[in-house]
Amino acid sequence: MEVIDGVAYTTSLNYNEDNTLKSITINSGVDFEYYYDEKGLPNRVIASLGFGYKLYTQYIYNQRGLLESYQHDKETYTYEFDSKGNITRITTGTGDEASYTYDSLNQLKTESITQDGSTRVIAYEYDSHGNMVRRVEGNKETLYTYDLDRLIQIEEKEDGVTTSIKTLAYDDAGNLVTDGEYSYTWQMGRQLQGISGTGLTTSYKYNENGLRTQKTVNGQTHEYTLLGSSVTREVIRDSQGTILWTIHYSYAGDSTPVSMNVNGTEYYYLKNAQGDITHIVDEEGNVVASYEYDAWGNHLSITGGEIAELNPYRYRGYRYDSETGFYSLQSRYYDPEIGRFINADDTDVLGVEQDSLLQFNLFTYCLNNPVNRTDDSGYLSIPNWLKVTVGAVAIAGLAVATVATGGAAAVICGAALSGAIAGGASGAVLGAVGGGISGGWQGALDGACSGFMSGTLIGGATGAVAAGFNIATGATSVVGKAHGSTLHKLATNMEAGKMAASGQYSQIGLNKSLNTMGLNGKLRPDVIGIGKKGVNKLVEVVSPKQSINYISNKMNGMLSNNPGSVGKIVSWVRNLFK
Repeated sequence: MEVIDGVAYTTSLNYNEDNTLKSITINSGVDFEYYYDEKGLPNRVIASLGFGYKLYTQYIYNQRGLLESYQHDKETYTYEFDSKGNITRITTGTGDEASYTYDSLNQLKTESITQDGSTRVIAYEYDSHGNMVRRVEGNKETLYTYDLDRLIQIEEKEDGVTTSIKTLAYDDAGNLVTDGEYSYTWQMGRQLQGISGTGLTTSYKYNENGLRTQKTVNGQTHEYTLLGSSVTREVIRDSQGTILWTIHYSYAGDSTPVSMNVNGTEYYYLKNAQGDITHIVDEEGNVVASYEYDAWGNHLSITGGEIAELNPYRYRGYRYDSETGFYSLQSRYYDPEIGRFINADDTDVLGVEQDSLLQFNLFTYCLNNPVNRTDDSGYLSIPNWLKVTVGAVAIAGLAVATVATGGAAAVICGAALSGAIAGGASGAVLGAVGGGISGGWQGALDGACSGFMSGTLIGGATGAVAAGFNIATGATSVVGKAHGSTLHKLATNMEAGKMAASGQYSQIGLNKSLNTMGLNGKLRPDVIGIGKKGVNKLVEVVSPKQSINYISNKMNGMLSNNPGSVGKIVSWVRNLFK
């Protein structure tokens, strides 16, 4: 419950015995009920709105466990996939269609959009760094020029003739300072402070965690009240301070927006399986706004007048700033027109393994695979299925199993979770694994993960099998147990799981001192891997209260005392709390 100006606003979440979400009741008395199939996958949601109206959402999966159909009262979405799990076609009940192809790195190669009988085809090309260098649609062509992955020129052509050239510039930190039309100012390193140019002046304020608490656009101010990272209330004032609108937002357990209350009237969000807000309905189920988007989040159509414009949640459920055309992704701003962020990511993410060479480009959005991935924070993208419906329940179950168990069992779960997330749009799909990953090691490890594995991620199964086999046969032994917060344990077990699955280490120590593992020193890294070929590995997970410099100095000291060892610093846990 949150009390604002003496008024209580409540969102109640109820869970089943297996910790899956059972229901949500928001302040207005509206209930959302969640149902699951025998594999634990969500297959139905019933929203009981006002005036006795009920809104139904249904999920249907194919034999691979991928979401084949997503249907609510206002629309039906049918999905087709390639062998890697990438969406290749989306068809709606109204006959609209979108088709996609991908290159060998799973980057979006072509996009075909059919609306109202008219079809557009857009082709994209990238350089070896993952920078989009060319976009072609019909007789129109856009060429992009880069310097150290910084976009410095955009050239528009029509029938081969240049129609415009825009020049961009950046500061030393990789922050955009001009795009040829507007100027950008920054504070605290990578925080956008304001934008100015013809017809537009904006300024922004943030809290101690770097989350936006206020924006002012040409004198109109938006004040945000936050609960965690979610905006629970937005007050919009004119230049004289008069309140124009007061909007309250309600969310599901994963911070997915479910409704907004505008000056006392409740409206509800309908979305597709990728998390896009596609419709807004009132308490009687009438559609009051609708949106359509391309793969990158550009609006193809908006209907609905004032409510459609007031609502900030759009593509992928991101918060949209209509005055700039940017999406605010907490730590950074994403520009869908160019398909990338307007400033560089924190270099800490370079230490986070994503199994993609594209992760080393600090400007790319979703590894250039916007159809199948999402990025709520501006730090790291994840597969859409991990955030939306498919995979959410299973990932939560595996995360619980990873930290609730210890030692070898936790390491095997960590291997599965690591493989599942890394696999993402490259084959990590939901499905049954025959009641668990088969093999004699299950009993020896108390079947710690078997309950979860009955509905696990196939993409993570390979890693779990390899880790389990190596541990069961004695090829790799595990000593100790991960420590710290839940997320710290999760990250530790994932790293240890990948090491166990690789077969390169004879022994893996969790929170063990160097000398107890036969190395020099008494410090305790989170993970120690004793290499079979003499190359040992030390892993440190950075907690929210620790600095990168502190952990780097600790790692350098341990490596200097143990020549021939390699180190890895994992910072995503800390980044989540920035």
